[in-house]
Amino acid sequence: DDAYGHEYTVPGGDHLLTLGDDDAWMEFMRAGRADLEAQGFTIHVHPEFPLNFAEITDWYGETDDSHGGWFTLDLGIVVDGQRLSLIPILADLIARQPHLFTPEALAELKDDEVLHASLGDGRRVALPAGRVRAILGVLVELNLRDLPPGPLRLPLLDAARVAQLEEAVQARWLGAERLLDLGRRLRDFRGVQDITPPQGLRADLRPYQRQGVAWLQFLREYGMGGILADDMGLGKTVQTLSHLLLEKESGRADRPSLVIAPTSVIGNWQAEAAKFTPDLRVLTLHGKDRRAQFALIPEHDLILTTYPLLPRDITELGAFEYHLVILDEAQNIKNTRTAAAKAAGSLSARHRLALTGTPLENHLGELWSQFNFLAPGLLHDEKTFRELYRTPIEKRGEASRRQALAARVRPFILRREKRDVARELPPKTEIPVRVTLDGDQ
Repeated sequence: DDAYGHEYTVPGGDHLLTLGDDDAWMEFMRAGRADLEAQGFTIHVHPEFPLNFAEITDWYGETDDSHGGWFTLDLGIVVDGQRLSLIPILADLIARQPHLFTPEALAELKDDEVLHASLGDGRRVALPAGRVRAILGVLVELNLRDLPPGPLRLPLLDAARVAQLEEAVQARWLGAERLLDLGRRLRDFRGVQDITPPQGLRADLRPYQRQGVAWLQFLREYGMGGILADDMGLGKTVQTLSHLLLEKESGRADRPSLVIAPTSVIGNWQAEAAKFTPDLRVLTLHGKDRRAQFALIPEHDLILTTYPLLPRDITELGAFEYHLVILDEAQNIKNTRTAAAKAAGSLSARHRLALTGTPLENHLGELWSQFNFLAPGLLHDEKTFRELYRTPIEKRGEASRRQALAARVRPFILRREKRDVARELPPKTEIPVRVTLDGDQ
């Protein structure tokens, strides 16, 4: 009996009312319960009753890319006319069973397998693995780090995720047209459109160089930064000059572009610009008399300066806005704490580009530093990058983390080695030069 003295009797086991199997119970929970409630019954469902499933009537996806380099991504379901974000529901599922949600385990999930997730109110939902695997992969890769209660916040360069999700989830997408277009092109990266070389170019681009210029144009079209990482000698400078000339001839370059290079290659930039792209107005800011030339920056197409001078001149250079900021021999900013790296990151430009034959020399932190200039946030902050990638890859040799990092940066690095394009290169020319050594030499 209870606190009020009422007595209750429970019928024997042979008189308990029950249903035959799980399907019958789920049908009762879906429809029969509502019928009983309509007749005046009050129904209490124990929080741990395993078959209290909610019915999903629709799926939706929502993005907003108006955040300047970022976009928000939400994926959800509609239950009883109410929209519920799947992000926290799936994050809870992973947190409860982390051993089931590794990249390897997700790859082995069959599309028709069903994942049972909790809605937090005692009800559960049955989620087909094929529809949620892609978003689970995003959450696993992010390690549930700093997940907000609402939509995910991701770098714009991550739009390939949206195309992947659209294909898998078959949801109604809101506000996603531009992102989906970008995402499909990122996902199908090899489909970059060929270009017509600029009219004023005084050079015949080799096929791989033309492909490189097309790739630079692709990055520019979607406002993304990238690393042109061709081997030394394959013409990164002429590809970049061709790209700059295309921008001028199209009218898009209504501001100057700035190249920051080691002092030793400034002369090479001047010579190649004069030879291959004479239509570009070039201003070299070097030497003691450069102070008088800062005011001339807006009148030129291409501004050349050096890594040692950049921090010293950052106030004057930072007063202007640029079409492109280009780091040549970008390994010079592999230490993000140097004055040159900080100064380069502070410059205002529509587009950013790095040129280097050695994007990675010693450790993954160098790659992070270059992407921190190109696309801050793509590889998270330095501490998160170390925890998510550097430590697992460098110290524990985790293949899944290495694959995840490679997938993240692959669309934004173009690297061709000499052996890849050997047929397109001219025959090697050897010119012996005799040098007389004297004195200290």
